[in-house]
Order: sequence, then structure tokens, then C-alpha cells
Amino acid sequence: MRFQDIYESLIKLIGDLDINIYIHRRNIRPLDQEFIDQVNDDRIKIINAENLNKFFLDVFDATLSISVDTAQFHFREGIEKPAVGLYGPFPYECRTKYYKYTLSMNIESKCPNMPCFIHVKSSESICDFQQNLIDNNQYDDKWRMTAPCCCNE
Repeated sequence: MRFQDIYESLIKLIGDLDINIYIHRRNIRPLDQEFIDQVNDDRIKIINAENLNKFFLDVFDATLSISVDTAQFHFREGIEKPAVGLYGPFPYECRTKYYKYTLSMNIESKCPNMPCFIHVKSSESICDFQQNLIDNNQYDDKWRMTAPCCCNE
């Protein structure tokens, strides 16, 4: 998921509170960095995690963790600290339905397969939804390695 896909919701969530948004460098793609540079929000802090141990130490120290990475909310649940989990390709109910410290929500997609990611497996493969976008001149090739059904707008 692109950072810009959740940025607006994060800003609505934190409002005017003096809260920083920390993003691990290993999770930032060039497209995310371009967006971060464009919004010029000094609350966005990019931190480095040289390995998984340091990554989970950062997750441990965070006041709240918001992520699409299920490892983060499983870890946060285990240490009884709050987390928000964002689910796209499958519903949260199958992973965190009974979690006490994790608020999970499903992100809706126009793709009926929510998305299938078939195009990532092979550069020649495209799903029916993606083909429909191409046929209607609504597809931008820059989304080829992500989920075009979630990121084309």
C-alpha cells in the first residue's frame, strides 16, 4: 500500500494533535518518498531499521502503531499496546477479530477480487479488472508493480 493512500486518514485521525508520523525507511518506495516530499509535513519522520530486531524495538516503543503489516499488530497485541490494522486483500476478521488492543478495519476496493495481485507474479499477467482499466484508458502503467485496482485514482 502506498503511504499516500493512508495519509489523509491519518491526518483526520490525529487532527491538530502534536503527534509525529513515523515511517520506516525500509517501507518507503520512491513513489512514497515523492509524496512525502510534496506534502512537506514536518510531522512525518523517517526512521531507519537496520534489521528486524531494531524494527520491533521501534514498534515496541511507539505510542500507537498503524500499519498494513500484520506482524506489527500481532506483536503489539502480544505486548498489550494499541495498534490499528488496515486490511486490504483479505478481511481482518480472519486475523484479529478477537484482539483486545488492536482496532482493525477493512479497506474497500473497487476490484471484486480485493485485489488479486496477479500482475505482480508475472509482468505479462493482468487480471480482468486491470484489463478493464486498460480497455477504458484508465490505467497508468506506473501502478504495474502494485495493485492498480487500489491505486489508479
